[in-house]
Amino acid sequence: MHKIESFGETAEFRGQNLEEAYARILGGKIVGGFGDKGKDIVFEDEPGIGVIQVKSSGQGAMKFLAECVDHKDFIPVVIGDPGQHPKDEIFQSIRNYGVFIGDVTDLASSHQKTLELFKTTRAAIAAGGPRLKEIQKALHLLSKKQKEAVAA
Repeated sequence: MHKIESFGETAEFRGQNLEEAYARILGGKIVGGFGDKGKDIVFEDEPGIGVIQVKSSGQGAMKFLAECVDHKDFIPVVIGDPGQHPKDEIFQSIRNYGVFIGDVTDLASSHQKTLELFKTTRAAIAAGGPRLKEIQKALHLLSKKQKEAVAA
């Protein structure tokens, strides 16, 4: 069982536990920490996936996605507890959408809309151009909407 218990833990400790869980499940090496530039776990032998960012919440993931757009550098993200999802399913989601969504309760949009948002953003960053400004604006609005929903 991969479930991470997080009741009463700080966000930093919860994030550290999630990094350890994903590294163990996926066979990566933890390199994250303060100033890691979004690179929490690296993979040497996983085709097409060299690094991932681990986020414990949808709100944190949306903020990170907006930062990827700001820096014009997409880094795949895993969100929430990996639960019982097998390694192959997690990697397939990352390859298809640039994100894996585990057990998380604070997504501002539906699961499918969040997958598509990451996929669209990844493609826009790769292509560059004026579409990035539009996506950047939408992400900042979504992030604001998510903060308000969590606060309510």
